[in-house]
Amino acid sequence: MFGIADYGAFVAAIVVFLLIPGPGNLA
Repeated sequence: MFGIADYGAFVAAIVVFLLIPGPGNLA
């Protein structure tokens, strides 16, 4: 259903959240 661009953006968003101290710790 999702294209490569959408998948890449999804993965990038997860990486960003993991890098952020606040949301990263909550996750």
